[in-house]
Amino acid sequence: MHKIISQYIEEMKEKDREVFEKKKADTLNELGLYEKEFPADPENYDVDEYDSGFYDEETETYRRFKKVPIKVSDEDYEEILKYADIKEEDDDSNSISGALKFIAISTYILGGIAGLCCIEFSFLATVLVWLSSFVFGTIVLGFSEVLKLLYEIKIKMK
Repeated sequence: MHKIISQYIEEMKEKDREVFEKKKADTLNELGLYEKEFPADPENYDVDEYDSGFYDEETETYRRFKKVPIKVSDEDYEEILKYADIKEEDDDSNSISGALKFIAISTYILGGIAGLCCIEFSFLATVLVWLSSFVFGTIVLGFSEVLKLLYEIKIKMK
């Protein structure tokens, strides 16, 4: 194999390993499988690094710490994943449901405003605008909720 190709493959393997280790650390932290590491100087520390905290009732102070995931082998991590109740996020489903909900709420608001603008012409026109925007917004909102429920069912089935 050519030297450049083998170097490229090694870099990609290393990158994949870094991504895996990051995901593993995040998962262990999410599951509460971590140790608390407190700053050496409680008065002078990086808030971004020590991003978690709790109120210590003994000292009556708020103590900051960072989550350090416990060391586990890849085999143990796979075993943990079998029993962990982790929700994987599917941004496409949530974003579609959220977008439809936004459209529905916008329809309600804009329909109400449009109805108020039509009140000068005819009360019947105002009622028709309000009724049609209410019906359309409700249908879109209902569809958004159906997509949200289907997504939740999909997650539970995994």
